[in-house]
Amino acid sequence: MRDAAGNVKGQGNLSLAVDDLARIGQMGFDRGRHGGERVIGGDWIDATLAPTVPIGDTDPFADRYGRFWYGTTHPSRGQEVHVAFASGNGGNKIYVIPARHMVVAITSRAYGRGYGQRRSQDILRALLAVA
Repeated sequence: MRDAAGNVKGQGNLSLAVDDLARIGQMGFDRGRHGGERVIGGDWIDATLAPTVPIGDTDPFADRYGRFWYGTTHPSRGQEVHVAFASGNGGNKIYVIPARHMVVAITSRAYGRGYGQRRSQDILRALLAVA
């Protein structure tokens, strides 16, 4: 997508399949490696998946934000686990949950509708309940 001046918009508008989202999440889980090869520095990935700016007062789905990723905690088998996630319009998500050795990718078409975000969070919570 481009703006009125013809510049490419970099804030989103990607069209990715669920397996592409999962690959991105797995690369985060693997600290910047893809297929055994270093693609992004591990320290950069660590900082990316540990958002630090508090946003919990205004965001019902995340506690922290940083480097285009969000962070929160969710219950899983009687304990709270850290969840880092990338969030797209309509409920599209990449969740990385190191404590459960999980990457969850969700695609959704609820563009511009609040229930898409809630639905994706509900799917994640259901998976964490049995993970």
